[in-house]
Amino acid sequence: MTLPTLQSKIAVSTTISTVTTAITYNVSDILKKILATKYVEVAAAKKRLSITDLEARVADTPPVRDFVGAIRAKHAAGKAAVIAEIKKASPS
Repeated sequence: MTLPTLQSKIAVSTTISTVTTAITYNVSDILKKILATKYVEVAAAKKRLSITDLEARVADTPPVRDFVGAIRAKHAAGKAAVIAEIKKASPS
C-alpha cells in the first residue's frame, strides 16, 4: 500500500479506533504501521497547534547550547567531554 492510499484511508477515519482498525487490516509490515501511526499523531498535533503558533513559540525560546563547542571546551580543559556506553547488541 502506498502512503497516499494510506493517508486517504486515515483521513476518512474520524476516531482512533477506526484508524487503528484501518492500520491493522491494511498495513502488513511494522515500518508502515509506525509511519501510519506517526502520520495520525502529526495530523492531530497540527490541529492542536498551527505552524504559525509553533513558529511564534520557537521565536520566544532562548538560544540552544552550542553542543559541539561545549564538547571542545571540555576536551581542551582536559575533562571528560562525552560519557558513552558501548553495547554488544541492542534489545530493540
